[in-house]
Amino acid sequence: MRSALRKTLWITTLFFAAVVVPKAQADTVFSNLTLSTGNGGYDVCGAEPAPGNSPPVPCSQALAQEFTPGGDFTLTDAKVVVGNQEGTSPLFNVWLAQDAGGLPGLLIEQIGFDLSSGGTGGEVTADSIATPIVLTGGTAYWLVLTPSAADTVVYWDVGGLPPSVPFAATHTVDGTGGWFTLQPSSSDHIGGQMEIDGTPFVPAPEPSSVVLLGFGLLLLLSLAARGKCHTPKTSC
Repeated sequence: MRSALRKTLWITTLFFAAVVVPKAQADTVFSNLTLSTGNGGYDVCGAEPAPGNSPPVPCSQALAQEFTPGGDFTLTDAKVVVGNQEGTSPLFNVWLAQDAGGLPGLLIEQIGFDLSSGGTGGEVTADSIATPIVLTGGTAYWLVLTPSAADTVVYWDVGGLPPSVPFAATHTVDGTGGWFTLQPSSSDHIGGQMEIDGTPFVPAPEPSSVVLLGFGLLLLLSLAARGKCHTPKTSC
């Protein structure tokens, strides 16, 4: 009886470890990264005119690029490759947005705050996720880059791998509306370099299932105790 009880406890422990609190490693949900820099790109910029423009013209632009997960994932981070312009702020924000008819829609959550690649540019990771975000397979989402400061000028490097994916811009610097489609500038400039990472989404077991498992364990413990009571030379 002790052997059976011990086996039951091991099975229960393994169930909770593997089902109730699963540990999954991050997978790549989408990526067109080449990590090459200096390919040019479209600007994420604040309200102040960018240096070198004559006459000075306020930039005021946010950018977004679409991706569609192939399965259900919990978002862990997003990576982008950006370039900096000398004499301007390199700070920008990163958001996740819903799709609205082929353009960015409602902002879901901000996942990057005052990010910067430093120097002339490079890869930046946005992973400040306050509320878990579940990406649904087959559903389009948009990664949105907005300026952090009035003098921000950062270009989203367009040296991404094919195929081309939808790319959009807005002159509303907080990314809340006014979006329009942008086309790659050449066959070599496919889209903004980015990567979306996430862990495969595993729904937590329903509370009723956990309760039933607990009752089953208590029943087994009770039966084990009763068996011990019926063993010769044992009093209860």
